[in-house]
Amino acid sequence: MLQIPLENLFISVILAVIASAIFGIATPLFKRATMAVGEIRVEEFKKDFKGNLRKLLNKYMAIAIALQLGAWLIFLMAISRYQVSIIVPILSTTYIFTAFYANRFFKEKLSWREILGILIIIIGVIILTYPF
Repeated sequence: MLQIPLENLFISVILAVIASAIFGIATPLFKRATMAVGEIRVEEFKKDFKGNLRKLLNKYMAIAIALQLGAWLIFLMAISRYQVSIIVPILSTTYIFTAFYANRFFKEKLSWREILGILIIIIGVIILTYPF
């Protein structure tokens, strides 16, 4: 089996967490972008497709798309350095960042189930990345 240096794990984990944080902030920005058109339903959106699309493609959407692209590049840097089977599950921390930003931007409250889920994600990432 090919031995990958431990420092590559550390760098890759940091890069994956940074990518997750960026993905996490982009999602609430996507939600903010959709607020210009309200609830999106295909049949309603089609009625005034150009008008709705123009409303949807606002500054929040542009920022969210740019952040997503940046996050994907950082993620690619992470998987180029270490095992994809270790790095990809770290992206589950995106949910943690999304929940945090949703609370900050939209005052969304976390239920006990969501908090439990966050704790399970953290434990899973620790188990995966701890160098035994």
